[in-house]
Amino acid sequence: MFSLHRVATVLFALVSFTSIYIVYTIIYNVFIHPFRSVPGPKLYAISRFPWIKDWLSGNIHVSVQAMHEKYGDMVRVAPDEISCIRAEAWAEVYGHKGSKAFTRDFKWYARLTEGQDDIIVSTEADHSRFRKAFSASFSDKALKENEGIIMRNVALLVSRLQKHVRAGNDVADMIKWYNWCTFDVIGDLVYGSSFACLEKEEYHPWLGVVLQNIKLSSYGALMERYPAFKWLVNVLVPKSMLEMRNMHIGIIRSKIESRSEKQSTRRDVIADVSDTGDLTQGELEANLALITMAGSETSATALSAISYYLCRNESAFVEVKEEVRSTLRSEADITWDRVSELPYLAACIKEALRLYPPTPVGLPRRLMSDGTTVCGQYVPKNNVVYITQYSAYRSELNFLDAKSFRPERWLGDPKFESDQRDVFQPFIVGPYSCPGKSLAYMEISLVITKIVWTFDWALADEGSLAFENEKVYALWQKNPLNLKLSERPVR
Repeated sequence: MFSLHRVATVLFALVSFTSIYIVYTIIYNVFIHPFRSVPGPKLYAISRFPWIKDWLSGNIHVSVQAMHEKYGDMVRVAPDEISCIRAEAWAEVYGHKGSKAFTRDFKWYARLTEGQDDIIVSTEADHSRFRKAFSASFSDKALKENEGIIMRNVALLVSRLQKHVRAGNDVADMIKWYNWCTFDVIGDLVYGSSFACLEKEEYHPWLGVVLQNIKLSSYGALMERYPAFKWLVNVLVPKSMLEMRNMHIGIIRSKIESRSEKQSTRRDVIADVSDTGDLTQGELEANLALITMAGSETSATALSAISYYLCRNESAFVEVKEEVRSTLRSEADITWDRVSELPYLAACIKEALRLYPPTPVGLPRRLMSDGTTVCGQYVPKNNVVYITQYSAYRSELNFLDAKSFRPERWLGDPKFESDQRDVFQPFIVGPYSCPGKSLAYMEISLVITKIVWTFDWALADEGSLAFENEKVYALWQKNPLNLKLSERPVR
């Protein structure tokens, strides 16, 4: 009896303590926390569990957008977290001034290479060192020198599609083809040789594993915040997949070894970085892994979005075809110098990136100073703020007719003069902006120009209409985008 009494007493104490803690947390988060005046659903202010549910369901972007539509340009999405969609927040949170107070929230970012930091998850000092080491590879000079490499892969993409169309196989899943092309391009630029996806018309094992398991990245981010969730990964993810997390290291080492054996005189990322001598072997491998995936996936997403929105908006499609096919007199004119001067094409690219940003979720920044204000809202130390691009770009507070594809908004149309175009920063700003921004615009522009020059297309099935409703697990989990291609008549 005595022991049972003690057990009952301990259980009562635990239940009482837990209840008091829960009640205190609710009272503090709702009535005392410095974010108490920030609008948003009360459940999200009380606990992070609603946010976790949205994250794991792949609907975090939809949920946050709905909050902004209901509550305005600043929303409390978790007890210590604010999503903002105002243009000023870019400078105040992500810009060079903001970066002195805010840092990347390391509770959110997961390592791509287990046990090794890359430019995303590194310390401030290492980030600067890594960025400097890779700067030459993404300079305007390097891009100009590598234009031929990009065009060689683009030509292979088009020739393979032409082969299928001429054989009567005129329906192509462009998600697949664009992923193959951009992965081959980044392979050529980084390692001196492509991954031969287009040549073999199949996914390279590395790319296939990553794209088929985008959910794993969302679990990884959750594990960084809540290590207890590791059990969830172990339960839901096949053991074979967990064992393949670092398969890319063997592939990278093989690529580096193969390149060394060829003794190529051609400049590539490995050559540029090796010349600096600033990175260890582990740092080089981790950063090459990140560059390979980020440099291919984001461009492939953008190309898929442009292709989708063009065939869903006939007037825009007609105009961009007219611009490309009348301004350029032959395929030989498809060069970056000429393509970069096509204004309507550039507007279509921007508009597709606005409606379907490759990074749709917020990139969290945690305040490390004693306190500051963001867009007039006080933010105390150790709390998180970010801009959610998907919400910002689809908000009527920032863009007229925000959910429609309207390229003319980027061409000075007075109807859209009230648009807050400064909020549009798909590659973010400041010291942590994407170093491959120029490469991405160049690659996207050249690929889509070559495709527009060669083909007309339309959606091949109703299933592809779901393109805009895909799930998001940090990145878009894209299903097939089947387009019916036809070669344009040669004049």
